Amino acid sequence: MSDHTTDFASAVARCAHCPSLCEPVCPATLGDRARGGTPWGKMALAAALVADSTTASEYDVGWLYHCTACGACRAACTHDTPVSDALDVARRLLATRGLVPAPIRALRAAAEARSGDLAPEGVGLAGSAFLLTGCALRQADPARLGVLARLGELTRESAAARRVPPLIGTVDLCCGLPHKLGGDDAAFDLAVARLDNALQGAALLVVTDQACLEALRDPAAPRLSVPTASLDDYLTRLGVPFPDGARLFGGCRSEPSPRRDPALGAPHWPETAHCCGGAPPYAFVAPDAARGAAREVGRRAVLAHGGPVKLFVPDEACAAHLRKGKVEGLQVLTRADGVGRA
Repeated sequence: MSDHTTDFASAVARCAHCPSLCEPVCPATLGDRARGGTPWGKMALAAALVADSTTASEYDVGWLYHCTACGACRAACTHDTPVSDALDVARRLLATRGLVPAPIRALRAAAEARSGDLAPEGVGLAGSAFLLTGCALRQADPARLGVLARLGELTRESAAARRVPPLIGTVDLCCGLPHKLGGDDAAFDLAVARLDNALQGAALLVVTDQACLEALRDPAAPRLSVPTASLDDYLTRLGVPFPDGARLFGGCRSEPSPRRDPALGAPHWPETAHCCGGAPPYAFVAPDAARGAAREVGRRAVLAHGGPVKLFVPDEACAAHLRKGKVEGLQVLTRADGVGRA
């Protein structure tokens, strides 16, 4: 936003008198089932807290983090109100006043504590790829990290045959997104610099979480000297197939890629992008409510299909979140699940 204060006030003014056409598409509304979680509720609260936060509690401020920045509310809004941008402005202003929810502070502390180790001792970085797992996946499905850690060994021959940088290890560092969510741009810049320094000589950084990838590719962020790719894109280059009989769930952050199964003609569900509720900051601040959103999205997928359905999800963090919904008749798959058939 060019003029944060003016744009914030304008967005709030438009949202305050709206009939709330955005509510049915908001994942936080699905998960929270409370007015506080609706776009209108968060915008009204944001305006009140920015005007006067002297008596604000951490509980009050926490509602402003019940957002996945999926953009569904803006797409449904007849006034094109940038709700997620406005909430980001409010969160940043309140962060300068020391008002940041405890889960975000804890996430930042955990990110700082990560060691930064890369490859096994004696393994060179030059010409190699490394995997960045991301905080969301670590929180949603820690067991999945072991599955992903074996991808390098399982894809070594394919990488050599296709002249793709081999995946030789994981990066135990943070992309800096938790700091960005906490309104600390300086700490975010430092985290990116640490990551870049650790990767000197590597050929590629493969990222499991689209939110991390967006943060690292933000034009306003410090530039990594190492190219980045999503895990789905990387495995597609290696020829890992789309699962048979699955329907594609793009999610709110997955961008169509010409390289991704160009002749597949895969059936989509939903036809338009939906959010599973697992994107930051919502899933970090309200994990139980976010899981409720995932259950609702999963139920809708099964109902739309008329019975059991396999959903292919390009983003590992999104897939892990949907699995946590534990919806009967829903099987969630990612490209990594097909590595054995590459």
